[in-house]
Amino acid sequence: GERGDKAKQIEYLNRAMEAAPDNYRFKTQLARIHFDDKNYAEAVPIYESLIEQDPDQSAYWQRLGFALAESDRKAEAAAAYEKAIELKGDDPFTFALLARIYNEIGQYQKAASTAQRGLTIGGQEAFLNYQWGEALSKMGRYDEAIGKFEVVAALKDATWSRYAVQQLSLIHI
Repeated sequence: GERGDKAKQIEYLNRAMEAAPDNYRFKTQLARIHFDDKNYAEAVPIYESLIEQDPDQSAYWQRLGFALAESDRKAEAAAAYEKAIELKGDDPFTFALLARIYNEIGQYQKAASTAQRGLTIGGQEAFLNYQWGEALSKMGRYDEAIGKFEVVAALKDATWSRYAVQQLSLIHI
């Protein structure tokens, strides 16, 4: 079955990495398999190793950040996302992921300013405005938060608009 094939593929890539530890292609393939299977804790050390080899690759930092966040290592995730942005500051998705982490670790001011910066790039408007609204709400700035959630609701985003409508119903109580 598919699981057996994947296990064989993982075994092959692990052996290939041992035989050729400097070949980043095997590492990126293996990291991607773990990432796609949501085995984020397994992906973390591989992305760390890839970053050791190529520290200027922002995509590695972004994926490391995501894997750390999903492995409940949120403070480290924030640092990895920050590094990804430092290297390549034009990806609104990375800003949105960083804003979400800041919200999750209670750094609401940073979440708000990160979302605001991300929105200047264009793209990910729903995700970014939602995180901004969340930060404002947590800081007790409800009128401003409602404004952000209303923007998100109007964007008709498959994920974030539904959450925004829920937030609006909670705030209006």
